[in-house]
Amino acid sequence: MVGLTSAAGLVGFLAEPDPQVQTYALARLNEDIDTLWTEVAPSISQIEALYEDESFPQRELAALVASKVYYQLGEYNESMVFALGAGKLFDLDHPGEFEDTIVAKCVDTYIALSSLFNPPKPASSVAQELNQLTTSFPSGTNGEKTNIAAGLSSPTTPFSQSSLPSKSLLSRQDSSAFDPSLPGGGNAGVPGAHPSPLALNRNTQKALQAVISRLFEACYRAGAYRQVVGIAVEARNLAVLREAIVRSSEDGKGVGKKPAAVRDKSEDLMDYLLDICMNVVQERGLRNEILQLILDLLNQIPNPDYFAIAKCVVYLNEYSMASNMLRHLVEQGDANARAIAYQLSFDLYDNGTQEFLSKVMDELPEAEEKKEDKPQMNGSAHHDRPEPTESDRLLSEVENRQDGTTSLPISRTKQRSISDEERKVYDSVRHILRGTKSIELNLEFLYRNNKADRNILNKIRDSLEARNSIFHVATTVAQAFSNAGTTNDSFFRDNLEWLGKAVNWSKFTATAALGVLHKGNIGQGQKLLEPYLPKDSTVAGSTYSQGGALYALGLIYSNHGTHVLDYLRDQFNRATDEVVQHGGALGLGVAAMATGSEDLFDNLKSTLYTDSAVSGEAVGLAMGLVMLGSGNEKAVADLLQ
Repeated sequence: MVGLTSAAGLVGFLAEPDPQVQTYALARLNEDIDTLWTEVAPSISQIEALYEDESFPQRELAALVASKVYYQLGEYNESMVFALGAGKLFDLDHPGEFEDTIVAKCVDTYIALSSLFNPPKPASSVAQELNQLTTSFPSGTNGEKTNIAAGLSSPTTPFSQSSLPSKSLLSRQDSSAFDPSLPGGGNAGVPGAHPSPLALNRNTQKALQAVISRLFEACYRAGAYRQVVGIAVEARNLAVLREAIVRSSEDGKGVGKKPAAVRDKSEDLMDYLLDICMNVVQERGLRNEILQLILDLLNQIPNPDYFAIAKCVVYLNEYSMASNMLRHLVEQGDANARAIAYQLSFDLYDNGTQEFLSKVMDELPEAEEKKEDKPQMNGSAHHDRPEPTESDRLLSEVENRQDGTTSLPISRTKQRSISDEERKVYDSVRHILRGTKSIELNLEFLYRNNKADRNILNKIRDSLEARNSIFHVATTVAQAFSNAGTTNDSFFRDNLEWLGKAVNWSKFTATAALGVLHKGNIGQGQKLLEPYLPKDSTVAGSTYSQGGALYALGLIYSNHGTHVLDYLRDQFNRATDEVVQHGGALGLGVAAMATGSEDLFDNLKSTLYTDSAVSGEAVGLAMGLVMLGSGNEKAVADLLQ
């Protein structure tokens, strides 16, 4: 049929009383609306009247024509409403700009409405409590109080690496600004929020839900589960999210047996969901809900993905679940399950804090205490050898590692009897969770692959006078960073005369640099620094060397300070010089990082209140490191006083 060149006659038919004539006019206009819409637009009220007339047999056709006219006019909200009224005449699968635009508008509206009915839930009361803190900080420039919560809240997690631009709902900076009592559920005016949802009547909302359901079904048929997951996460609709994961798992089962190398769709989808949950979703409450959903679904699978579960339990701080998984794998008895237990332990160690890992080890079955002698790791000196002095050789070469274990934590609950073979597996698991195995491998790798150019350091050393304090510190730091963790201290040992020119804080830095060089060398940490550590004898060395040695000891055992915490704490409490206190506090902070120890925190706080600028700065940093990631509101209040 030849296309129409004018719509004047058809527009006139719309005023006819005969429904068949009106239907004919609407059908012809619908076919050529892209070219005739300018003539139809002035009569849009007549088309709307036909749609609103319940006695008109082709109301859906009238709604479709009205939708297309509004689309051409750029009124996308009205266009979407009439497209929803068109029912099945609005073809989602038809490839066209009009259909794509309306579908996108429907998705945006669905997300806004769904977010309205699923308001954010606070992950904890910490964010709310922070607003009530009484601090000594001055008010803002206009006299208003500084928003402490805005500065202290952080989306950072063990896995968080990136975020979406600020225009995304998922990266809304302040979820507390969401007020469901406001129009649009409080989204209006919130940076990064979706526009306020339209005031849709119940029938239109049902039609919108039907369109979204049709869209989801089309995605399921095409295997595009990620699109459904993305919409569900942004809409905060966990029911749809659960349905998408379950459908993906069911579709994977229907495919039949697949090669072992081929991953199931549900596994890929779970990895994708974990990725966006950790790296995109910045609202902690929503993230916790999604992770809990993932955890529930993974536990329902006959052969769950333990490594995905490990990510969830670490973030949710479900240490009991982590220990139960390890016990379950060890008790299975086969080599594959135990290999998974070992790898799971490595994953937990890589992502967990000291506090989390210690709780996991506490809940593992009882293990016997080994009687072998251990290299100096617990902070107590061995008295069967002569006490070294600062004039002795600075550091010895890396010795062969000695075998031996420390006493293992005892479970607080009564466990079933375990076999000797299982006991050995639990010992290995504890060895991994404690980090000693990873540290050994890292030290070996860094030692063998150290490519630092010694000549560059020599040229830096000779470029200025060594007694220049700032230059001496810079050279020391450059040496420490270029050989960090490699145990290569040859530059210091070959330049003892140059090193001896360090004074005051330069000497502190030079001694502390040893901790950077030997970071992770926990088998010899105490022995390496004994010439410089504080001694009980009346003959005392430089306080700057002693303070730097305590800091270096903490750096060597950073995040693995179980064996030196008592020693560092004792030296910190006994110190009377503020420089030694400064180094001891820094050493305690890095060694007890993220342990959440309130006892240690209170110990440091008592020194903070002495109003010493030198020790107070280090103590404040140490208190923050001890409570790293805990969200302890009492600790925050103490720090802000």
